[in-house]
Amino acid sequence: MLAKGASPLFAKIHNKKNLQPLMLSLGQEKDWLKDDLDQDEIEGIIKKDYDENQQEYYPVSQDLFHPKKNSDVKDILDKVEYKELEIDY
Repeated sequence: MLAKGASPLFAKIHNKKNLQPLMLSLGQEKDWLKDDLDQDEIEGIIKKDYDENQQEYYPVSQDLFHPKKNSDVKDILDKVEYKELEIDY
């Protein structure tokens, strides 16, 4: 996985390290896989943020981060409400 500095949305919801995975649009995916990709193109792709309006996000069970628990939980990625979160989903 490639990570980069968090966008404003990921800075609010993802983690304390202020990082997010590198997400590519279909066009960027094709560019990323080009044989002749140069350094400027690589940096351009990494710097461009994925359109947050195309993302679906919601809180999931904290058990996701516990390998012994998450392997047996069928609904691990279902939406979970946490009263301490103040983000509109």
